[in-house]
This record gives sequence, structure tokens and C-alpha cells, in this order.
Amino acid sequence: ISNKVEFHFGEVPNGYGWVFPKDGYFSVGIGSIGAPIPKPLNEYRRFLKKLGFDYVKPRGHFLPIGGVQRKTYANRILLAGDAAGYVDAFLGEGIAYAIMSGKIAAETVIDACRKNDFSEDSLAAYQTGCENAFGTNLKYSLMFSKMFYQYHNMFFKMLINNEPMLYRFILLPTGHFGYQPFIKWLAPRLPYYIAKNYISVRS
Repeated sequence: ISNKVEFHFGEVPNGYGWVFPKDGYFSVGIGSIGAPIPKPLNEYRRFLKKLGFDYVKPRGHFLPIGGVQRKTYANRILLAGDAAGYVDAFLGEGIAYAIMSGKIAAETVIDACRKNDFSEDSLAAYQTGCENAFGTNLKYSLMFSKMFYQYHNMFFKMLINNEPMLYRFILLPTGHFGYQPFIKWLAPRLPYYIAKNYISVRS
């Protein structure tokens, strides 16, 4: 089994397909940002057939993406990870945010134990802590995903032809480069990249 991770953008509207190697098998799926895929099972079967995989019974879930505002605390209760809406809107990745929110949840609970106060008011600091730690990045991931998936062909060509952009793009899923600094870095260069891409296509 290959150890190569594959992302297939443009396979479904406003989304992508993936192939993740596991221990002795592959995780293969499709996902869409925004409106649901009209016939997801048909799209899934088509994607599997294209890659040469046998069809298996799929499992699907809706994910709250892009830092959707929701209350993540109540008396004696904290929500973390996907349950709290802490999911990257571009790739649908949530493990990193689950770890970060879990850490903040643990710190909040430790503080509540010291005060012997597990009320809603006491635990409200958890949501504030998450917002401060990664809320902005989640919101910008939603902004970037809308731009990318609407013009994915243009973005593909720009990534192929511009190494500095590709380098920063690759860092996005790792968390070493946030969506906000990426968009701010890209914005003043975008007209040049678009013109460069247009000229290369015409030539």
C-alpha cells in the first residue's frame, strides 16, 4: 500500500475526493462544501470506479465547518472538536482543532475543579479561549474555500506555475501557515498571478 495521500479537487461540485492510506487499507471518499451533492452515492461510485477501487458501503456525515457560531458550553458540559463546529472549511479536517479545543477544555475543567464551580458561567471561558486560539483561522478557511472551489481550475493553474504560492498553500493543512496570512499574502499578488496564468494559456 502506498503511503501517498491524494487530493482530487474538482471531482464534485465545491469539493474534492481523497485517498488516505491506512494500516492495510485505504480511506476513500468525497466531500462538498456548502450545498449537498445532489446524488452523493452515484458520485461516490463514479469516483471509486475512476480510481479502480471496489465499491464498499459508504458512511457519510454532515460537518459544521468554518467556525460556525454555536454555544459550546452549559452546566457541566463542554463540546470539543467536530461537535463544537471546529472544522476546517477547506479540507474538512478537524483533528488539529479537536486536539487544541480538547486541551483548552481540560484547562477549563481544571480551573473549574479548583473553584468547585461547574456552572455555565464558569465554563464560558472555554469558548472564549477557543475563539482566541483558532476562531479567526476557521473563519478565514471558510472565506478561502468559497474562493477556491468556485474558481478551482484557475487556482490549480496558478499553483502549478507559481512555486511561492504552492509552498504556502501546502502549509495550510499542517497549521504552520494560517488562512488569514495566506489570503493577505495572496491578495496583492493575485492580479499578477491571474495575468501570468492567462498569458501562459494564450501562448
